[in-house]
Amino acid sequence: FGWLGELGVHDFAGGGPVHLLGGFNSFIAIKFLGPRHGRFDGTRPESDYAESSPTNQLLGTMILWFAWIGFNCGSSFGITGGKWLVACRTAVNTMNSSAGGGIMGLLYSQWATRRKFVRAYDLVNGVLGGLIASSPTSACVQPHEAFIIGAIGALAACWSNEGLLKKRMKIDDPVGAIGAHGFAASWGIFAVGLFADSRFTGIDVRDGLFHGGGFAQLGSQVLEIVAIIGWSIVTFTPFFYIVGVVGSRDLRNPRPGLRLEVPGEQEYPHRADPYIHDCFEETVDVGGIMETVKEKYYDELCKDVLERLKERSKRRVSAALDKLESELYDSLQKEEGDEEQKEEIVDAQKKEKEEGGELEGKKARDSMTVRKSLVKRKLQTEEDQEEQAG
Repeated sequence: FGWLGELGVHDFAGGGPVHLLGGFNSFIAIKFLGPRHGRFDGTRPESDYAESSPTNQLLGTMILWFAWIGFNCGSSFGITGGKWLVACRTAVNTMNSSAGGGIMGLLYSQWATRRKFVRAYDLVNGVLGGLIASSPTSACVQPHEAFIIGAIGALAACWSNEGLLKKRMKIDDPVGAIGAHGFAASWGIFAVGLFADSRFTGIDVRDGLFHGGGFAQLGSQVLEIVAIIGWSIVTFTPFFYIVGVVGSRDLRNPRPGLRLEVPGEQEYPHRADPYIHDCFEETVDVGGIMETVKEKYYDELCKDVLERLKERSKRRVSAALDKLESELYDSLQKEEGDEEQKEEIVDAQKKEKEEGGELEGKKARDSMTVRKSLVKRKLQTEEDQEEQAG
């Protein structure tokens, strides 16, 4: 649509007006706002800026992942008159691009950490980079080409966020919006000029460079990138400047009007966010001098959090003590029962032994009596025989 559409630009699901524009607007906003305190001057540890919940990051990515099918396929504006073919092709290419992006995110994370572990935000940026790169291209490329486009989009998002923006340009982008939306979208728009296939039904596009179409479509896509970045600079730079000046009342320094300064944030960085930074006593390195900084007051929110944690800890300790006491009581009862059982067994053995001894004595006496009787009978028989012989 519009003058770019008349020049032959193909951007099926808004990679330029949605993602590229949002990504470059983020860049302008961050330049006006500046980095968070201590982000690049070494006064605060890197751990203070780590993501607070990788679980929520991955959960949100899964939701976006499936929602992207509707986002891209919905750009066919229907399923009648052959539009269902475009929607089906778009769905397949969207999933292929995201798969390529996810795999590239894993590989990049392994490379960046020297195969030590996988970082959640690398996987998230990889998948999102692949999905964003699929938005301009999903209706006009082959399925295997979509996989390649997604992988390169993920690499553009991950590397630009960490290697270019953070380390070289010192841009403090907490969520990686510039890399994912700006760089991955630029690549997706550019990829249309390389991989577009005019043989597909339901779309109007020229062949890309890799399909024998020359540089015509590629030139149109580059024009879209330049036009959107120019539009962002012309419109959003004055917007942030005016808002900043209204807040700061200083024409030369609009930044204070855009930032919300927390009292004591620079002197006591851990007061900045009671959810992330400790509210307890801790040691902070200020200018190379180790000094203990103790929180003098807690805000109401932090107090409430601490009280809840204390109550929860008390309940858990009480429950653990009750359980331990019950287990000890059961163990003692079991030991007492075992002792009584042992005593009963010993008494029974003694009784059996005594009864056995009496029985053996009686048997011995009976045996002796029988022997004496037999001897007497034998002697009587011999005497009778001698008398008869005499």
